[in-house]
Amino acid sequence: MRCLCNRLEARAYAHATEDLDKVLRAVRNLVDGSLVITRLKGHYGNEIDVVTAEVRGCEATKALAYILKMLDELDFNIFINSLTIHKNKIYIRINKQSAFLNIIRLGEGDDVILIEASVSVKDANELIAMLRDLRGGPRTAEGGGRQNRGPSG
Repeated sequence: MRCLCNRLEARAYAHATEDLDKVLRAVRNLVDGSLVITRLKGHYGNEIDVVTAEVRGCEATKALAYILKMLDELDFNIFINSLTIHKNKIYIRINKQSAFLNIIRLGEGDDVILIEASVSVKDANELIAMLRDLRGGPRTAEGGGRQNRGPSG
């Protein structure tokens, strides 16, 4: 597998009303990188923890492949059809609640884990072809998915 991605970062926000351990688990279910927690103050003085996991080199490509393989066919196609490359980076917004349950679904709004992947391809068509190859063949509804064993399994 070519190292399409040389850096992948997953970032999530844990607000004061959220269980930080659950947010850590959600991020860890996506990316098996070292976790960094940064504590910030919100507009009204509330505490917000920023949870970040990062992987580099070919491990980043493996993490991206895992995320793409675990998306269902509809979410994968939505991602591909809305793909933009900005300064050699692509972004995927994953539903944080689903990620906690080890189910990878696209998400909207603020309650997401933001995946930022630095890629080595500038041409969108070439990138889409490589992402499809990285994901593997189309999955069927009955027994087509891979067993969910984590990013490195």
